Amino acid sequence: MVSMSTSELVVRDIRELGVSDHRALRVDLPDVATMAPRELLTAEVSNSALRGVVRDRGLVGDLIPTYWAAVFTVTLRLVDVLRASSLTGWRTLPVTVPGPRLPPIFLLQVCGRCGPIRGASGRSVGLFLDPRTWDGSDLFLPENEDRILMTARCADALSVARLKNVELSLAGLEASDELLCVAAEAAPAAEDSSQVHATALENGIPLITGDADLASAVMKLGGEVRWFAPGA
Repeated sequence: MVSMSTSELVVRDIRELGVSDHRALRVDLPDVATMAPRELLTAEVSNSALRGVVRDRGLVGDLIPTYWAAVFTVTLRLVDVLRASSLTGWRTLPVTVPGPRLPPIFLLQVCGRCGPIRGASGRSVGLFLDPRTWDGSDLFLPENEDRILMTARCADALSVARLKNVELSLAGLEASDELLCVAAEAAPAAEDSSQVHATALENGIPLITGDADLASAVMKLGGEVRWFAPGA
């Protein structure tokens, strides 16, 4: 199985940020309650500060969940780790929480980007990302999913710091060629796709396709195929 990477990004090493204990303290952000998670994650909220309200009490970790699945507040300790390690692709907004005594917390926003994750639905086997669509940031969001992803360098820095309630799970991605993914989705038949499978064989990368004839032809020539069923 071929593992594509750029000089800095190995797709299989990408981690996803999450909490290790969902029973932990949770903070609501009522001032932005009508906003979509993507707007909060992508730094489209530019308030000088936000108001937070504790709805669920519990463990106070360095990564504090909100009522949006991929939106987190963080402690100054976690922010200091990001800064000290010169990690890129993030910014924060202060969150003021009246009532319970909490350490200073901040909304974590992600400025880094990568292209779409392919094969996330239907009968597709595996999830794929073209590393060339990554902008070089240590923290980044896929084009089509609300998931905070990070480089191995970022994951190592957070892991060494032994932060509380932080889970750094493998994102479960494999490398692919985005141009071939798009071409394979659009190709109606194997005879129209000779350039696609020729390119896949030349580059030694998996061809992602939903065309059975094309898949068979590539495998007979010694190529690797990943099944993709758009709209299934």
